[in-house]
Amino acid sequence: MKQKTYLPGKLCDRVRDLREEWGLTRKELAERSGVDESLLGRIENNKNKKVSDEAVQALAKFFSVSTDFLLGLTDIPDRKNYDIEELGLSIQAARNLYTGAVNVQVVNLLLEDPQFAVLSNHVADFFDETMAAGYAARNQLYASISEVVGRIGKEDAKLRGAAKKTSKIVSGMTTPLYETELTQMQSEFRSIIIRLKKEFPSRVEEMKKLTREAFQNTVEHFTKGGEASQLMQVSEEEFAERFRQSLAYLPEISDRISDELLSAFISIARIAAQKKE
Repeated sequence: MKQKTYLPGKLCDRVRDLREEWGLTRKELAERSGVDESLLGRIENNKNKKVSDEAVQALAKFFSVSTDFLLGLTDIPDRKNYDIEELGLSIQAARNLYTGAVNVQVVNLLLEDPQFAVLSNHVADFFDETMAAGYAARNQLYASISEVVGRIGKEDAKLRGAAKKTSKIVSGMTTPLYETELTQMQSEFRSIIIRLKKEFPSRVEEMKKLTREAFQNTVEHFTKGGEASQLMQVSEEEFAERFRQSLAYLPEISDRISDELLSAFISIARIAAQKKE
């Protein structure tokens, strides 16, 4: 959806424009936002030099915009901060997002995807057995029909063969509970993941870039602005330390890994020096 563009404005402009955009009178806005109608009038007419934080926050919450937007500090209406209650998040869900226990980038891609919104409703229906109840009712209807047909076959020998065949067909029309829903949700989720995979940033080019940077950084650390031949004059320990420093900026290199690399580089440098002797 294309985001609406707003012209620069002050609090008076923002409140008036949003109210008119929502098709509300001042009285209606006052009733729904909890901000006094007379105060709204003074705000829109720019007659209030100081507006309380509570009033600004109440209006921002009602219009689902940021307070910065209302005050004219930004032309982007989207809010950046929401209370956990407003988002409907549980404490544990919020903690998982905050601590990085879940991949926030993946969560954002899923929540922004329109088809995922549809899938989430299907999952909700599955949890409260909305569709299962429908399937159960239909299955019961088929079972009743099959029973009636079976009785007819027992009472009339001429119809016994046809009744048996019909009963078998009707019985085959029943739907196993949950199976259809699970298959549908799996298919929907799979199509969403495949589509989002194309949008998810690939790490291939990122790692190629890091490799090039690591090589250049290594050369700079080794030579320190001089010639590569100067490396012949450094000790094994200094050689290893320079190598470790050249890779230390990479996000994958922790302190533990860095220490292990140092020991390994020293060993390699000593073995190389012994071979030269």
